[in-house]
Amino acid sequence: MRRTQIAEKTLNRLFLYVDYLKEMAQQRRTIVSSQQLAEAVGVKSCLLRKDLSRLGSFGCPRVGYQVDVLLNRLSAHLGLNEEISVVVIARCGFASDLSICRCLPEHNFKIAGFFYDGPQRPQASACTQEVLPIDLLDEVVRDNKVTMAIIASPPFSPQRIVDRLVAAGVKSILNLCGPPVSVPEEVSLRRADAIHHLRVLAFYNSHTDEKS
Repeated sequence: MRRTQIAEKTLNRLFLYVDYLKEMAQQRRTIVSSQQLAEAVGVKSCLLRKDLSRLGSFGCPRVGYQVDVLLNRLSAHLGLNEEISVVVIARCGFASDLSICRCLPEHNFKIAGFFYDGPQRPQASACTQEVLPIDLLDEVVRDNKVTMAIIASPPFSPQRIVDRLVAAGVKSILNLCGPPVSVPEEVSLRRADAIHHLRVLAFYNSHTDEKS
């Protein structure tokens, strides 16, 4: 099955399995049962076994899975062993607060360029690398064959930046803040809005209180 044919809910669970298996590997644990792994990520054992069946037949009945084998198979299936070049765009004054940059390299995301969009250049970035003016965005994207971008803080003209990213060849954009933007159908866009998620949680909280 091709990666693009994996349902999003299934994909989210597969990443949870990977994260837990990494923790087990760091603890030098060698075997994990389906029940143990399922309980760790909050799913039923039957659903976990169905998810893992897409990787082929392996594992020992009544024993479990070898942690390193399962982790390697999942990582290969999800493309986690491939290095992916990304660019990060932040507004002047926000770059020093960009904590996401610190964890990108350990997940095989290579920062090809960290850009600021503003009249004044930030003193430093959380990426501990050179901060580039937005004028170099197109050149860096094309030269490094970048296909992913992160808008970390609201640029002064977010749609203009997105249009430039798309024109340069970027196929996936993560918008961490700022107003909604539009992209062509062939470009994937995700908007992570903390306020939106807090409002959803607050809605469910209020309805829980009504039922109790």
